[in-house]
Amino acid sequence: MNASAPVSAISTPFDTPPAPGAAVEVAPGVLWMRLGLPLALDHVNVFALEDGDGWTIWDAGLGDAPSLEGWEALLAGPLAGRPVRRLIVTHHHPDHVGAAGWLLRRTGAELLMVQSEYLLTRLRVAALFEETESEDQDFYLSRGLSREAMEGILGRGPEYVRTVHRMPAAYRSIVAGEVLEIGGRAWQVRTGGGHSEEMAMLWCPEAGVFLAADQVMVGITPNVGVWPYEPFARPLDRFLSSLHALRAEIPDDALVLPGHKLPFRGLHARVAELNAHHDKVFGKILAACADGPLSVGELIPRLFKRELPPHHAGLAFAESLAHANTLIGRGRLTFARHDDGLWRLAA
Repeated sequence: MNASAPVSAISTPFDTPPAPGAAVEVAPGVLWMRLGLPLALDHVNVFALEDGDGWTIWDAGLGDAPSLEGWEALLAGPLAGRPVRRLIVTHHHPDHVGAAGWLLRRTGAELLMVQSEYLLTRLRVAALFEETESEDQDFYLSRGLSREAMEGILGRGPEYVRTVHRMPAAYRSIVAGEVLEIGGRAWQVRTGGGHSEEMAMLWCPEAGVFLAADQVMVGITPNVGVWPYEPFARPLDRFLSSLHALRAEIPDDALVLPGHKLPFRGLHARVAELNAHHDKVFGKILAACADGPLSVGELIPRLFKRELPPHHAGLAFAESLAHANTLIGRGRLTFARHDDGLWRLAA
């Protein structure tokens, strides 16, 4: 993609988020709602699409008590009078899938989800990733992450189990290129990698509405990280390819409905910003490694100037390694394990 091509400015036509238990109609038959999160990013957006005499819901929020109370208020408020027919969950992260099992049992709705995201949810709820914790520790420590930060990231597994309700045994899979009929309109399924394995998105040309999940948001960049189960993965390649495809396929004036922050227009401008951001990080890594071999852990203070709590340091590590793996794949860096057991990057 040519990042220097002219793009429009980004605009946010709805500057006031919906209050708890309320909804804002952002397009005919499309309701924007919000649920709280106990995080620095304190909310997640969920949407309702009119679907005949019922609703199709987009994402479920976290599975904690405040979110379930929020859903009860929405079901008794703006969603009252129409049954929830379908729930589409975009990806397996707990702030999007956590309340899905509860909401499905509460409403009798059908679950639609990309297969890889559904299976990852089932695996994580079953805590199967916890079986390899000793190997995961070597992954982090051998790449220079501090033990405190490592424990902060590995200690998140039980939290996933606590905040994601049991998923149904059966669901309907959706795939990229499929067209869903919702409320008499055709919604095209898109998928994108990087932030998650195969995040679902929906584009409706008739309505000019693009449900982007966490793939493209205004004001924040999605975390694109490398994790212990695939240490040489290149998720950032998949993410940047997804941005290229979205810019080619979705008009710039589409109304983008993201997983967090405000709805916006100016998709192409936002894609250009995201590309520029990642190019800047690539440049910082190459400049740092030009002074001598560095572990990924040693890159973190060069890329993130503020003090990071352990969990955030773990996420920063995952992002730094994702950038490094892309540069390795492009032939700009090498990566080798030294005699002291540490993997180091060299320009």
